[in-house]
Parts: sequence; C-alpha cells; structure tokens
Amino acid sequence: MEKFSEILKKQNFIPLLKLATKVEGQAPQSTGEHIVKILETKEGKKKNYKTGQDIEAIWILVEEKGQKFKYPIPLKDDNGQPHYLLQRLAELPDDKEIILQYVRKGARGYIDARLVGEEIDGIPIIDEEENIDGGF
Repeated sequence: MEKFSEILKKQNFIPLLKLATKVEGQAPQSTGEHIVKILETKEGKKKNYKTGQDIEAIWILVEEKGQKFKYPIPLKDDNGQPHYLLQRLAELPDDKEIILQYVRKGARGYIDARLVGEEIDGIPIIDEEENIDGGF
C-alpha cells in the first residue's frame, strides 16, 4: 500500500532488517544473504525474546540496496559475555560491505557476519558466473 509507505517515509521510519521469518509451529527460516554497509551504531534497548524484559543492545543502521534498515544486537549473551555478533563485527573493517545471514545449525540458529566473498563455515562461496564444476 503506497499511501502507508509514504506516511512512514514522511515520519522517517526505518524498518527492521529481517534476517529470518517465523511461521507458527516451524523453525525460523532464513531470508537469505543481506549485503549491507553499516552506517551507524547507537546504544539502546530491545526486548529479550525469551523473557520479554528490556535489555541493553547496540542498534546498527545499515543500508541494503539503497534502503536503510535497523537491526538490534544484544550487548551481552546469556552468560553476561559480549554477544558473539558484536565480537564478529568488531573483527571486520568498518568501510566494507558485509553479508548478514541467518544460518540454521541443528536445533539452533545464529547470525553469520562476513565480508562479501568470504566463506561461511568452510564452504566456499561460488560466484553465479563461475562454473559449479570449477571450470573443468
């Protein structure tokens, strides 16, 4: 509905980056790779999905295909340690595009963060233009 989109734009509304979707009775499904550039970070709060309580978080403002999105990252994990995603993002250069992707591993899932072209869990990323058989 274009009218509602225009209203949200006028209010400077920035939507959440959706890395996974949840369907009742099913495990979360990845929405695929999101190639983003981090524009800004800000400390704030978010709801803990397990407890419903407010927790400290870092909100990142990213740009994907020219559109801005926001995404919250908890400051600490369940053990009180810095959240794994914050640690991973700290390893990556600030000025590069990165891939954020929800990855399912067994019964649990996590958000993978890597540079464009970097491998995920040891699996090489194959460019669509390359031959799958390695060119042989």
